[in-house]
Amino acid sequence: MPRLVFMNADATPKNVALEVSAAAAPHIMAWYGAYFAGDRYTVAIDGRNVPMDINGEMNGAMDINGEMIGPKEGG
Repeated sequence: MPRLVFMNADATPKNVALEVSAAAAPHIMAWYGAYFAGDRYTVAIDGRNVPMDINGEMNGAMDINGEMIGPKEGG
């Protein structure tokens, strides 16, 4: 299962790690982006930074193993 890590300079705690399914990661990122809108944060999956759009949503696609495979459709 991929390890999703949020590193937020403006929140406490600064780092939060979750073991999530590959299918759940984009939804969790969208929620986090909405909840922490305006904060300075980055996201990593299995130690690799995840490209995000201005809303904090994943700006790419992820395969079943949690590997980034390119830009999301329509984006």
